[in-house]
Amino acid sequence: MVNCKSEVIVVGGGVVGVSTFYELARRGLTPILLEASEGLATVTSFANGGILTPSMPEPWNGPGVGKHLFSSLFDAASPMKVRLASLPAMVPWGLRFLGHSSRKHHQQATSNNFKLAHRSARITQEAVQKHMISCDFACSGAMKVFSSNKAMQATIDSAETLEPLGLGCETLSAEEAISIEPELDAIRGRISCAIYYRGDSVGDAYKYACGLSDVGLKLGGEIRTETRVKSIKTDNGIVVGVETDNGFVAASDVIVAAGNATSSLVRPHGARLHIKPAKGYSVTLAANNWTSKPRTPVIDDSMHAAVTPIGDRVRIAGTAEFAGNNLKLDTRRVQNLHAIFADIYPHLATQVDHTLTSAWTGLRPMSADGLPFIGRAGPQGLWVNAGHGHLGWTMAMGSAEMIGHLIMGETPAIDPFPFRVGR
Repeated sequence: MVNCKSEVIVVGGGVVGVSTFYELARRGLTPILLEASEGLATVTSFANGGILTPSMPEPWNGPGVGKHLFSSLFDAASPMKVRLASLPAMVPWGLRFLGHSSRKHHQQATSNNFKLAHRSARITQEAVQKHMISCDFACSGAMKVFSSNKAMQATIDSAETLEPLGLGCETLSAEEAISIEPELDAIRGRISCAIYYRGDSVGDAYKYACGLSDVGLKLGGEIRTETRVKSIKTDNGIVVGVETDNGFVAASDVIVAAGNATSSLVRPHGARLHIKPAKGYSVTLAANNWTSKPRTPVIDDSMHAAVTPIGDRVRIAGTAEFAGNNLKLDTRRVQNLHAIFADIYPHLATQVDHTLTSAWTGLRPMSADGLPFIGRAGPQGLWVNAGHGHLGWTMAMGSAEMIGHLIMGETPAIDPFPFRVGR
């Protein structure tokens, strides 16, 4: 229990860290959020896909992924690509990634991810409404469009296993898909069928994190940016605080939600987290002067990409690239996203003002088995909330709630065992 404890530190100011900060403040604790950058959610969370997708809980290491990754070495346009230079550092993690690609594990991980993501999406919507967070949030649902019934079958099979757990979806004809997203009429002849997920929603994760952090501050929390945590300090196996580049900060509990940096911070304390950065790209288009614009996210499953309307903007985001900590923008990847947009919305692509277009890349923290790490991490008072991969914003509030329950000695609403550290 933490009723008698002093300060609680949250390391990391992305959407997962901010959600954790808010959850602790909501519970009446006095959390201190420490973020190395100048502002919150300016790194991996800044220009992510902008979509909360409990409908997409599948880990990326599904059956057959090994063959796909090998072929990606020689294909610059591959949606999931391994860079040759990153191979040596990837080997231990990669073997675990491939080792967890069996059908049985993939199905179980998908179910566990969905349970957390489904609850998390609902909590996120409630927080937006309760605190009136301005983040272009819309309960729009999301759609996957297919060129044939055969192409849709694997997605249908996955949906059928998740429907008993709460997934809301329906298969659509081409006409029904176009009635939900009229802008798809331009490619009517290429649409055979679609799946519409009612529970998905959209918004700006950066604006959301900033708005939620303000709520946490009002509830008594404290935020310190430009404060890099160098190490976690313990005394006789009990956390006493953290050493930062601005000095020591005392705490009885430390929750590390620092994305890819989490592993190195907790490793000295015996916790091994198998997390590697999966580089993702996005392109944001200004759509306020278009004659029309999409109103529903459309997902291209084959390219791990989505086209998402966010307020008066449209964001194309996706692909996964294992290139270490390289944040350099690859123009070919950016061009791929423009090509995906033009393929789905050829009539809108001609209206894009490229002087108002911004490209971005971020490093998703991806666990080797496709599940985030949430829970105690070795010494008393040390906790982890990291490794969410492509589901960072989708799972952020649910993960924060789970940590809140655990740190208070309560039983979480979702079974925390699949997400434990040390699995």
